[in-house]
Parts: sequence; C-alpha cells; structure tokens
Amino acid sequence: MHESLINEAYKVGMKGVVIDALVVKEDGKVLLVENLEGPDRFYHFPNAKVKKGETISQAIQRAVMNVAPIGIKSVLRYLGHYDIEDVRHLNFAVLANEPYAVEENKSISFAWLEFQEAVGYPVHDEAREMLDLYLKS
Repeated sequence: MHESLINEAYKVGMKGVVIDALVVKEDGKVLLVENLEGPDRFYHFPNAKVKKGETISQAIQRAVMNVAPIGIKSVLRYLGHYDIEDVRHLNFAVLANEPYAVEENKSISFAWLEFQEAVGYPVHDEAREMLDLYLKS
C-alpha cells in the first residue's frame, strides 16, 4: 500500500520518512495527542519514523501503538505529505478499531474531538491542513 511514496521521498533527497496517522473513530471524532514532556506544546497526530524494511502499514500501526493501545480497523486513505527540512511526513487517515482503550499518562495527553474542534486546537499548520484535506475529501 503506497510503498512507492517512501521511495519517492528518498529519490527527491529526503533523509527520512515519518508516518502521521489521523486516527478517526466510527462517530467521526479525531484523535489528537500532546507530548507533555517536551517544549513543543502543540497537539499532533500519532506519528513514527519509518524503519528500514518496514511497510507503511506497519509504520502506521506502530505510530498509533506508540501513544495508545488502539487497533487500526482500516486505512481510509492517503491524505498527502509535507516536508520539514529533509524529512517527509506522509499523512494517512485511519479508522480506529478500539478507540476507547486510550488512557492518559504523565507524558501524553489525548483528545477525541469533532473535526471543527480539532481545527481550533493548538496544532501546527501542517496538521490543520491535513484536517482540512480529510474534511474536503
């Protein structure tokens, strides 16, 4: 699934590829995550750097599991990408299988929000753009 996106990123000179997972529940709410231990106090989507030999599907699942024990029911669609310095961020909308398993801890805060609410949260412009793309498609 979309594996050529990784090769394409390296062909244009990217040094790394990160998967950002826009996690959606059946009721349409989206998951935003905030890292409470870092200096950047913005909400974002679960993400993970793609490891050598890893598929996009594996990276998506790992990105989500790194922050919460949520299973992925299906990948809904590829939303697009953005580049930060020499790292390409590939954004995918995914449907959560077990969305109620999310528990906050001392390092991560979670919010399940309606899309209109999510756009109003402190998120980076790139995340806001992906939310807009999801709503328009």
